[in-house]
Amino acid sequence: MGLVSFGVLLILLAVTWIRYPTLGNQFIDYFQSFAQYGRPVMLPVKLCEPIIFFLGFLGFWNLILAGLRTLTRRGPRGAVSDVVTGLGLLYVAFILLEYTRGAITASLVLPVIVIGLGALIILAVFLRFLIPKKL
Repeated sequence: MGLVSFGVLLILLAVTWIRYPTLGNQFIDYFQSFAQYGRPVMLPVKLCEPIIFFLGFLGFWNLILAGLRTLTRRGPRGAVSDVVTGLGLLYVAFILLEYTRGAITASLVLPVIVIGLGALIILAVFLRFLIPKKL
């Protein structure tokens, strides 16, 4: 499954690059803005759209991967990790989407993402203890 996931990741990177052809230049401009302000700054809204696209599809892939692991009975604990990873990626994409819509301020984006991911990690640890290594 690892090589399949790597292949999916490469395809998703290429599709994102094709869909957003100026992405490389936008990221360079963004990182250069650090020098102007002397620190990292919040992502501009124009950079959020390709990130949301990428994270959303990668999140869905992790959910599909969890289903494949479950169907083939290859690592129920790995399936839990895949589900939590998928939900985490979709969560970050959702928070960024809400930021682009103006529902969340720039100063709240990072704390809200960190709190949500922390909660998902705690959930994953508890679920891994509850699920046997082999079914």
